[in-house]
Amino acid sequence: MQLCMSNLMKNMLPVLRVKTLKGEHNKCKDPCGNYKVSATTIAFNFKEKLQANPIYKIKEMRVDMKTTLNINAHFEKCKRVKRMILEDMKDSFCDDYKKLVGYANALKGSNPGTDVVLKVSRNALEDRKRKFSRMYICFDALKNGFKNGLRPFNGLDGTFLKGKAKGQLLSAIGQDSMNHFYPISWAIVDRKCKASWVWFLKLLQKSLNINSGEGITFMSDMQKGMGSY
Repeated sequence: MQLCMSNLMKNMLPVLRVKTLKGEHNKCKDPCGNYKVSATTIAFNFKEKLQANPIYKIKEMRVDMKTTLNINAHFEKCKRVKRMILEDMKDSFCDDYKKLVGYANALKGSNPGTDVVLKVSRNALEDRKRKFSRMYICFDALKNGFKNGLRPFNGLDGTFLKGKAKGQLLSAIGQDSMNHFYPISWAIVDRKCKASWVWFLKLLQKSLNINSGEGITFMSDMQKGMGSY
C-alpha cells in the first residue's frame, strides 16, 4: 500500500497555513479512494443539522458532504460521528434538567410574582432519586397584562414534544387588541391526560384569580380531561 508522504492539515479558519511539504505526491487518498478527513471536522460541519434532525441519515450526510465540502468520507466514520454527536446531545439534555431548580429560582428573582411549579416523580423519590415530571410557568408580567388589558378569553391546547426529551406541552393563550396571540402560561408534562390537564388548569385558575370561572371564556380543541373540569 502506497501512502502519500505529505499530510495537509486544515482547521476551520479563513487562514490556511501549510506547515510541512515533502516533494511531489498524487496519492492523497486512502486505498478506498476516500479523502482524509477527521471525525472532528465532520462533527463541526454537521452537528447543528443532526441536532435539528436526529434521524438525519448517514447516506444523506455523505451526499451533503460531497456537495458542500467535496469530500468522500467513509460510511463507518460518518456513522461514528453521528453516534458521538447524538450521545453528546443526550448528555446535554440530562445536564439541562439538573439545572431546572436554578432556572425556576432565576425566573422568580428576575420577575417577582411569577408562578413556577416544578414537580418530580414520586416513584423516583421513593428510590431516593430526582426525576423530572412536570413544570408550570406563568410570568407575572403576562398575568398582569392579561388581567388589565386583554379580553377575558383563553385558548387551551396541547402538543407533542418531538426530540430526545419526550413529553407534552400544554398552553393557555390569550388574544390582544390586534388579534395577535398572547401567551399566558404553559407547562411541560409527561403525558397529555385528564390528570395533567386538571393539574395545569388548577394552577392557571390560581395564577389568574379566576375563582369559579364566571366572566371568562375558554376554548379548546376537544382536549382530554378538560370536559370534566
